[in-house]
Amino acid sequence: MKGFNFTFMLILLVIMFAMTILYNRVKDLFITKLNKWVVLVFTVILLLATLVLGGTFKLGSGKITVNEVLYYILMAVFLFSLNAFFDVLGWGGPRDSGKKNKKIVIKPKAKPKRAKKK
Repeated sequence: MKGFNFTFMLILLVIMFAMTILYNRVKDLFITKLNKWVVLVFTVILLLATLVLGGTFKLGSGKITVNEVLYYILMAVFLFSLNAFFDVLGWGGPRDSGKKNKKIVIKPKAKPKRAKKK
């Protein structure tokens, strides 16, 4: 890459939004059943593969080649697996804490001077 390429960034943004929408549609089917360590290892492998492919190929040269399409697909799968890891880990969702569900009972304070007068 020679420098900042607007079309390259636009393609990455479109891929990011598409993968987020696809992830939200699919997550209830199978993602919650996965082990977080398996998803983490898969995500790290995809990250390394994306970095190697991005460094090897000349991306953003103006022509869309097979290498760029492969890179974009790999980037999309990486973003999908990253979302899956955060979901399996429990980040980004509502937390069920026992403190919110407990009722608070207010008890009156004992007043020793009133008890002595009777």
